[in-house]
Amino acid sequence: MHLLYLTGHSKVAGPAKLLTSEVVTNVYVHTDTLVVHIDLTVSPRRVRVAVWDTAPEVRPGVDRTPEGVNHRGLLIVEELSSQWGVNWPAGNRLRQKRVWFALNNTAEEGAAA
Repeated sequence: MHLLYLTGHSKVAGPAKLLTSEVVTNVYVHTDTLVVHIDLTVSPRRVRVAVWDTAPEVRPGVDRTPEGVNHRGLLIVEELSSQWGVNWPAGNRLRQKRVWFALNNTAEEGAAA
């Protein structure tokens, strides 16, 4: 996440690290995916992280029940991110799914992205 500091996004670096950890942990706990791919997109006002896995049949969700113990990671993602979602590529020949989240960089720190 050093890229976020270098591009003036240090305010969202901590949340980005936490949320990336939550999404990758979900892949580890709920799938048998051997390889996880992470994309990081940085623009002046927004950071977007996408975590790809090869278990498109596993549908991520948020458990809002008081007794629920699963899917709390995505509840954290939902609470801390500006947006988040799950996508399955058209055709999906590679059998992938992408869980992504975005964080708004509300206080630019002078570095251009």
